[in-house]
Amino acid sequence: MIALVGTAGFFLWQRNQALESRLAAMGQEMAELRTTTQQAEARAEVAELSAIDAASRAESAAERADEAEQKTLEAEARAEAERQEKLKAWKEQEASREAQQKAEEERAKANEEAYQARLDAKLAQLQTRDAEIEIERLKDERERALQRLQSTLSKFAETRRSKLGLVMNLGDSIEFDFDKTELRPQNRELLSRIAGVLMTLEDFNIQVFGHTDDIGGGDYNLMLSHQRAAAVRDYLVEAGIEGEIISTRGFGKTQPLVQGVSAEARQRNRRVEIAVVHVSGELAGLSSDDSSD
Repeated sequence: MIALVGTAGFFLWQRNQALESRLAAMGQEMAELRTTTQQAEARAEVAELSAIDAASRAESAAERADEAEQKTLEAEARAEAERQEKLKAWKEQEASREAQQKAEEERAKANEEAYQARLDAKLAQLQTRDAEIEIERLKDERERALQRLQSTLSKFAETRRSKLGLVMNLGDSIEFDFDKTELRPQNRELLSRIAGVLMTLEDFNIQVFGHTDDIGGGDYNLMLSHQRAAAVRDYLVEAGIEGEIISTRGFGKTQPLVQGVSAEARQRNRRVEIAVVHVSGELAGLSSDDSSD
């Protein structure tokens, strides 16, 4: 019994020893585990601190980069402002130079014009007398030509002087039948002789004026007078005178040559006039009443 109890006690003692060993081992493992955990926590804390420090350095670096970029922008802005100021100064200098050059050119031009004006004035003084002599010569020559022409044309029909030339009244030489515009055969022969004289003229234009008697309406007679003037013009052109120097105008019954309603008076009023005009003048508004001097 005692041996049995002793044996049981021995086994119990061994069991307790094994249990204590296990407990000790577990305690050691727990201690090691706590140490490992503490170390991991410490490393994690160190890593976190390192991350915070890295973030802080990165933020600081970013701030320094922003500051550097801002300084760069400011430097570029100052450089651009300086370039603009230099450009503005150059433009002002260029404008001043151009203005000065333009002023010098204008002064030179004014001096040249003044010099030319003095030359022209001297030349005009020299030429005035010669010009006056030439003008008088031309006037005399034109006057003699008009006198000769008047003398020649007067052989065909009544010819009078006007302020600008001569006017032939063909009323007694070329007569139109009542309400007619056709030229009579004897009229054509006379016009041919007149055309032969007019073709020799130089620097003269020819105007043909038509007139009617007092019978009929104003508009109709105006048309009739135009047609009679045109008939004479067409024959003169046919006879060899250039059409460009001949113009026509009709006065209808507004300018009778003689007053009265007799057949003779009306026959004389149905007439055509030929005006010979120097090219420097114009008889477009000439009438029977104001054509003479």
